[in-house]
Amino acid sequence: MKPFIPIIISIFCVFNLRAATEPQIEKNPPPIDPNNMDTSVKPSDDFFRYANGAWIKRTEIPPEYSRWGAFNELIEHNNDALHAIAEKAAGTQVDPKLAPETQKVGDYYASGMDEQTIEAVRTKPLAEEFQRLDAIKDRADLLKEIAHLHTIGIGAFFGFGAGQDARDSSRDIAQAVQGGLGMPDRDYYTKQDADMKEKRQKYV
Repeated sequence: MKPFIPIIISIFCVFNLRAATEPQIEKNPPPIDPNNMDTSVKPSDDFFRYANGAWIKRTEIPPEYSRWGAFNELIEHNNDALHAIAEKAAGTQVDPKLAPETQKVGDYYASGMDEQTIEAVRTKPLAEEFQRLDAIKDRADLLKEIAHLHTIGIGAFFGFGAGQDARDSSRDIAQAVQGGLGMPDRDYYTKQDADMKEKRQKYV
């Protein structure tokens, strides 16, 4: 038994070290954390400092961000949690019939992390979509392609879906919104000078 004692101790230490280095996520954080408040400031003088002063003093903007706030922290925590779920699903062998959701999440994440296959196939899976775009010759073709793109989840030119009625919060209504621009502003699409023509050509 004695020869196995060091092995058991080593395994125990490894698991404890791993647990200590993994970020601890609070399961039920308080809705208002008093540790973030600066009670030395009167709320009547500066409520923002009163509510957030301690957090501001101790928090540094991460170097990869131009701005940082509580919502950024929330997003990062959520991303970490989702990442952990995806990693676990990808590394777990399950019966697809018993746990289809776990299988789907794991397969989806694993396919996205398979850089070797991604680099090998590159844009080949999109070849059919590129052919459809190249085949556009007139307005009728363009309208058909816009309709097709919407069927595969791409809101070309406009977005369409269900949303809460601004005049009656008890119901949802169909809503259409502009699709936005891929280039910075309107001039990139409409100006006919050489510079803009070159930018459009490179863009498409």
